[in-house]
Amino acid sequence: MAEVHFTSIVVQVQQDHAAVVAQAIGAFSGAEIHGDEEVGKLVVGFETADLGEVTQNISTIQKMPGVVSAVLVYHHIEDDENLDETIEVEQASTQNPTVEVTS
Repeated sequence: MAEVHFTSIVVQVQQDHAAVVAQAIGAFSGAEIHGDEEVGKLVVGFETADLGEVTQNISTIQKMPGVVSAVLVYHHIEDDENLDETIEVEQASTQNPTVEVTS
């Protein structure tokens, strides 16, 4: 049975290197980039086959010119057999209390 690793990494980049770093990370297999290049903060999502690939991605990103830090903030492992499973979701009750905010 194979595993799929879902991870998120927050990458802080010097602004003058942000576009180049984002482009380089975007070339990684299974990478999705979210965040703001203009302020130098990227959130990178990865879908990888094993833990070794996760740690290799982090190490590679940390060594890129202009990267201040790259920190793992989320990691979930799922059996690939479960990825095709249908999940039933209950609708929220209409009896939930409403919160009002007043100034």
